Formats: sequence, structure tokens, C-alpha cells
Amino acid sequence: MTSASPFPDPLAPGAFLLPGLVVVDATGADAATFLQGQFTNDVIGAGAGRACLSGYCTPKGRLLALPLVLALPDGALRLLVPREIVESLLKRLRMFVMRAAVTFERRDDLHCLGAHVPDADAAAALAQAVPGCPAVPFDALEVINGESGSAVVQVCRWHDAFLPMPCRRYLIVATTTELARDDADGDTSWRHGDITAGVPRIGEATQEAFVPQMVNLQLVEGLSFRKGCYPGQEIVARMQYLGTLKRHMRRFVVSDADNGANGDARVGGDGVVAGATLVTEADADAGRVVDAVRTNDGIELLAVVKIGADIAALRIGNAALESRALPYTLPADAPADGPAVPADARETDDDEKTA
Repeated sequence: MTSASPFPDPLAPGAFLLPGLVVVDATGADAATFLQGQFTNDVIGAGAGRACLSGYCTPKGRLLALPLVLALPDGALRLLVPREIVESLLKRLRMFVMRAAVTFERRDDLHCLGAHVPDADAAAALAQAVPGCPAVPFDALEVINGESGSAVVQVCRWHDAFLPMPCRRYLIVATTTELARDDADGDTSWRHGDITAGVPRIGEATQEAFVPQMVNLQLVEGLSFRKGCYPGQEIVARMQYLGTLKRHMRRFVVSDADNGANGDARVGGDGVVAGATLVTEADADAGRVVDAVRTNDGIELLAVVKIGADIAALRIGNAALESRALPYTLPADAPADGPAVPADARETDDDEKTA
């Protein structure tokens, strides 16, 4: 699909730079096949003109990255990856290329932008300007390719944010930064949207901390149980079909009223940062922060917590956590005395310590 304009006008007012994301292209005859055998999602089944969130795991099923994967012509794939982990991700992927005909290229000539479409009028204008633009939240993430020579390379519908009202969001890959307004908080704004949407982020501090189901990856279309093998697939599948999930991801807020003058709940330092520990009086390891950002009202975060934990008693530092709704339904809590499962299908003591 194409747009008559080099940049859809309805997106322009809400566009901002996302310097925290880096573009990587995987090209070569075996690019799609290779990544199909590395990632948790069905990147081949997504098809041309579509995109998918996908996990990359260790052999033990622990997440190393959550790239967005977009299809390119001729079987090539494009990855959007957090800047802080892009080099470690590329190093690991290249270790397993062997004789496969695939090359990974970091595209520093391309830039990631985000765009918010805040209301129905703006969404209607966008639909008119870009025929076929995806309109359903959490639908398959359809990619719109710009015309040849266009400043916009791709526009991808992303998960809606709730700020607090629903807000449509789009990820844009562009050849220039001039399309976006100068917004020093662009990355924070985008991550805040992901937190409200219940979309996890894996950064340097949380690599190898979670298996996919702990961060609800199956609930945001990032995990396929019908595709072939990938690193950690046996662990992930057993957790789904035989094991008992003991942790899942929830959304919380630390209000400014409970933030404390001593900064115990601040974003940064030893406060509310990715990887920080949540506690209760009875449990010194009740959960772990996935991501956190400062907002106008305090600090908003996603955290993986033990199923069955006393949510009202959760704290980080000296600050209490207020639970907030996610836009999807979490699986039923694990029963206290469920049916027996094989020992190798259960979460291990190591899982308890690291999740």
C-alpha cells in the first residue's frame, strides 16, 4: 500500500523521534528461515506487509530481546531493537549464522518515530489519507510502504495507549528526522504508552530475567505455539501445556504523594528501574520491574509479580504500589494445589530467584 503524500498529514502533528530504537535489516536468501528458527513468533507466517512482536530466548527460555519484526521485499526482515541491547543481540545472532545466507546490517541511516492519533476525528483523517490503514486495536500490525523515494519507509500500527483515554499509535521508519517534532521525552512517552498497553520491554537490566509467559507475551501477539523450534522453545511450550505459571506481569503506579522526599521510589538510581525488586512484609522477592517511566502523576510501571501475591501489600523502596488495569485479561491464577506435573516441566527454584 502507498500513500500519496511522503508523510501522512494526520500523523505529522503527533510524530516524535524515538532515538532509543535502532533499525537492523536481515537480508539474504535464508534471512526469514534463519530468524524463524530463532524467534518465538511466526515471522514467516506474518507475511509481506505485516509485522509482529517476537521474543529471542536463551536455550533455557529466558528472554534476551523483544524486537519488532517487519517484512521487507524479497524475503528480507527488518528488526526494531532497543539501542542499549542492539550490539549484544547482533553478536549473538551472528554466532549462529553458520552457513546460512543471511546478513545483519545496522541501518543508522534510518530513524524510528512514534506518532499518537488521539481522537476519532484524527483517526478518520488518517484513514482517508492512507487507504487500508489498520483501524482495529490489537489487530495484526499491518505495514504501509511509502512510495519510492518517500521520506517515510514504513508505517506500522502499534498497540493502543491509554493516556488515560485510548490513543492510536503508529511506529514509523523514516529516512529523515525532519518529519518529527523535537521532543526530548519521545522515548519516555512511547514507553509510557507501552506500559499502559501492557506491552513489555526487554532492556539490558532485564535480559535473561523472564520467560515469555511471565511478561504476558502470549497476550500481545508475541508468541506462537504452532511454529517450529527456536532456542528455549521446549521450556516455553512445557510452561504453556504442562507447567504452572507462578508469575505474570501487572501494571502499577507509584503516586507522587507516596514517592517520599528521600527518593526511595524515584526513577533512576536504585529506585524504580527495570530489574528492581518488589517486596511485601512476608516476601523479599515478590516481583521485579520490567519497565518504569515518570509521568505527571508519579511513576508508572510494569512488573512481573508472583501470582497469589498480596497486591495491596506490594512496595518498592518505601513506596506503596497502586494496581492499574491492563487492556487484556490475565490467565486464571495458578491454583494453590494443582495437579501434579513432571518435575522438568515446573518452574525451578532458579526461576523463583530470577523472576
